[in-house]
Amino acid sequence: MWRTRVGYAGGLYPDPTYRRIGDHTECFQVDFDPEVISYGALVDLAFASHNPTWKAHKMQYASLVLAHDDEQLATATERGMRVAAKMGALLATRIEPLSQFWLAEDYHQKYYLRNERGLAAEFSAMFEGDEDALRDSTAAARVNGYVAGDGTRSQLAREIDFLGLTGPARTRLIARVGMAEGDASAACGVG
Repeated sequence: MWRTRVGYAGGLYPDPTYRRIGDHTECFQVDFDPEVISYGALVDLAFASHNPTWKAHKMQYASLVLAHDDEQLATATERGMRVAAKMGALLATRIEPLSQFWLAEDYHQKYYLRNERGLAAEFSAMFEGDEDALRDSTAAARVNGYVAGDGTRSQLAREIDFLGLTGPARTRLIARVGMAEGDASAACGVG
């Protein structure tokens, strides 16, 4: 089970919001099953998904890896040192303990899903408008990723039956993933 939330962390400014972010960084939080994937593997993925030597022009857009405990901090630090050595450059990505994670406003949660009106309506009906349920839904996180252009048709084929979507919503998502892969007309092996 995976859950994601977007928010703000890494600063001291109290009660940050998008309009009053203070010294925080926009970030996301992941709930994960360590029996399925390790924290170290997630840190490796974080470093592989961006240029960790790039210095942000604003703290809001900095890259940041946060740890919940000393073991995670040691893991992230070791992985960061390994990446820096491989790149032959200093990391700009900050690695630090998490002091507090502040949830972003509801309209930022599952952003891509919210902007795909048909699928957003599906999830709104599924959760009866409960924003907390939408934010914490593994299915909504997965669909948000597909709508954002992440994930393949074969991945979708393996998991679409577990997303709780109606027939029209399934068709819409399949078409969306097909468009992302450059094949809007294919119905793929997902049904």
